Amino acid sequence: MEVSSLSGDLGGGKLSGKGTLGLGQGMPADFSLTIKDATYQDGAIVKARFDADMKFAGPLAGSPLLSGSVLLKRTDITIPETVAGKISPLSVKHVNAPADIREQTQDLDKKDGDGNSGGGAIRFDLTVRAPGQMFVRGRGLQAELAGSVRIRGTTASPVTSGGFTLRRGTLDVLSRQLTFTKGEIAFLGSFDPRLDFTATTSTSDAQVVISVTGNASDPTISFSSVPEMPQDEILAQLLFGQSLSNLSPAQIAQLASALATLGCKDPLDRLRQSLGVDRINLTTDEDNNTAVNLGKNIGDKLRLGVQQGTVSSSSRVTIDLDINKALRARGEVGEDGNSKAGIYFEKEY
Repeated sequence: MEVSSLSGDLGGGKLSGKGTLGLGQGMPADFSLTIKDATYQDGAIVKARFDADMKFAGPLAGSPLLSGSVLLKRTDITIPETVAGKISPLSVKHVNAPADIREQTQDLDKKDGDGNSGGGAIRFDLTVRAPGQMFVRGRGLQAELAGSVRIRGTTASPVTSGGFTLRRGTLDVLSRQLTFTKGEIAFLGSFDPRLDFTATTSTSDAQVVISVTGNASDPTISFSSVPEMPQDEILAQLLFGQSLSNLSPAQIAQLASALATLGCKDPLDRLRQSLGVDRINLTTDEDNNTAVNLGKNIGDKLRLGVQQGTVSSSSRVTIDLDINKALRARGEVGEDGNSKAGIYFEKEY
């Protein structure tokens, strides 16, 4: 059976093609496909506008081959500012399930184990090119890349070679802008690309390397130095030109905010140990202003606290006294001289 003309809309663009479809064993197909100015987006990380010239050939009931080229005209990869907590799936077991439910469950398990519900996996031989305008943005990172990737293998197990390399890029950390010296992204079997970026700079005391690695959905931003120092100490030197122990409360708040924004792992515990306090936490108000709260135990019932924010008039000192297990007295003095006191009742249920 010959298909003389095939057309349709695809992602805001146009799909056209022609070819033949056999009705014999395996239903052999041979189609030429052209896509113009279509848009793909996963709704979270990747959005791409592209053209494509492809050929789809082989038995539909077997493992047909999709070959050809894809031109990425513009690609935007967005690193989420925050990562939502993952919820573990709830395990459900049917007890005394009817026969039809047991049969349905067995069918679904079989399909999951096979990786697809019918037919063979589609084979690939595609070349994806991006001559420019491939942008990666988020968490202070801005970069443009270019390059090409060849995709082979199958839908069940794609294999890629080549990659997209850095043309230009920077990382903004508070008031400091760092220039990337190396950058690559790769798509390894999914549309959540893997990042590998490096920036180098120096402070008065060390040579510093900043690395951005991992999937774009949740990359790791890490700092290393020669001589070796902890990450928060490196960032203190980088941003303020002095040791962590010499920072003012306002600078500590800025440093904690920068570490949280960059997604560095467990930054506050290192800060707590360095400052010799018992508690440290980061808060954000409704206007997205960040403040750091430090606490020190003075005996079993008395606690001293200091809050310092990144905006003016945000600092205050608090004193908490435990009267008993349920009652707590608090006194507070703000930067503007205003003070207040109160009794609080707390009970766990």
